[in-house]
Amino acid sequence: MKIAFGEIGRKITRLSIQDTSWLPSEIAPLSSSVTAEISCRQSSENMVVLEGLLAGRFRLDCARCGDQVDVKLEENFQYLVTTQKEEISDLQEKECSDEECDTLYLKEPVIDVVDILQEQLYLAIPGKVLCDEQCKGLCLNCGKSKNRNECTCDGVLPDSPFAALKKLKKD
Repeated sequence: MKIAFGEIGRKITRLSIQDTSWLPSEIAPLSSSVTAEISCRQSSENMVVLEGLLAGRFRLDCARCGDQVDVKLEENFQYLVTTQKEEISDLQEKECSDEECDTLYLKEPVIDVVDILQEQLYLAIPGKVLCDEQCKGLCLNCGKSKNRNECTCDGVLPDSPFAALKKLKKD
């Protein structure tokens, strides 16, 4: 879905996106209740203020045991979208203001809403999802979940391929 600057006026234009065709294939929605609400308005001839809310429930993998976890995500976002040329400083290090970080520079006056929604989804996903704070993870020997008590291993780890290196250690 793309929005041309010419379609956006000084008054707020609102979009409500209910379909999930924009979702990346590796992220599974829990249901079709993923919604994106976007409002945009033109602040100058070549500047648009775009604000939105991305909300939904997703099925993600636990970082310890790999079980499926239902996660509710709700992310507010705001961009200043412009066709002005980006000013790049010759300085090697420069601290950016909040406005500079939220500015999206375009070559053409067309906003690709799908790219923005996918970016916001990736930013909203927690770095580490756990099924439970007390998740015990997987057995290092057999790979079974320790949460279900199915593991019958004796707890002794098999020899590592690097075990031979212990013999090379000098006293």
